[in-house]
Amino acid sequence: MIPVSETTLQGNIYLGGSGYPLVPGVSCDVTFSDQEIRVRALRGASFSIPLIEVCSIEISGPGNVTKGGGFIGGGFGVDGALAGIALAGILNALTTKSEIHTFLAVTSNVGEMHLHYPGMEPAALRIALADTFTRLRRLDSAWQRQRISILEMQKEYGQLSEEDFDRLKERVIHSLQQNPTQTISATVFELPKDIGSCPSCHTTIPLSSQECPKCRAMFGEGATWKIIPL
Repeated sequence: MIPVSETTLQGNIYLGGSGYPLVPGVSCDVTFSDQEIRVRALRGASFSIPLIEVCSIEISGPGNVTKGGGFIGGGFGVDGALAGIALAGILNALTTKSEIHTFLAVTSNVGEMHLHYPGMEPAALRIALADTFTRLRRLDSAWQRQRISILEMQKEYGQLSEEDFDRLKERVIHSLQQNPTQTISATVFELPKDIGSCPSCHTTIPLSSQECPKCRAMFGEGATWKIIPL
């Protein structure tokens, strides 16, 4: 049996686009399979985009971004300098926030879909979607012609035998054929359900935490701070 890979990205935010029934700001799950891209909006319509209609998939963004901080300690004399450094450390802990910003753009014959995905940095997401990129590449007739022309050139220069040429050409042309008894291997990338954000420094921590490991804010019984569920 030939396994067919499916990858689902949960917690995307639709930023905008054209041609699809999504409203900017809505959260949606996106599944990449061997035949289509399925979009399920948490509020609104669900639809599919056949891979044969997809012109390109682009992944971009800065990835992990840390904001805030920037306070520098200092003061008069040794005691003043130490106090200033300590205060700067506290202020930096209170104002620093790390987030992942990855952008995913799907362009098709019908329109465009631009998404923000906070679950992976761009390089990691590109690896996770390797099967889809491979499928798109093999659906591209121009890509097939280019690869075959390279094989023909190698055969002409004597680098490939006739037998090797036929075998490698067959791999380019018919590599998309699949066993009808194929199985599906699904991978779901989702944001954990039992995590939250520290209201003081915005660090992502388990909801069961009694103390923030970064800014030392307390969340136990009677504490003012409460972890914000994500």
